[in-house]
Amino acid sequence: MEIKVDYKAFQAKLNAYCPNQPYTEAEATEAFHNLVGFVRLLMKAEEEICGRKISPPQIHKPKG
Repeated sequence: MEIKVDYKAFQAKLNAYCPNQPYTEAEATEAFHNLVGFVRLLMKAEEEICGRKISPPQIHKPKG
């Protein structure tokens, strides 16, 4: 499943915490991919250690 990611928005979120040197778009892109990889690793560890698979959160559509 491919999801379009707004790396500029992620860069802005990172830079909102006033780092010593602002993140470039390339650094923000790499940080985002590292974060996604880490979350996937945690999900795999949960599945292997606890014997259960974590399903992604369900997004509920608003009524009306």
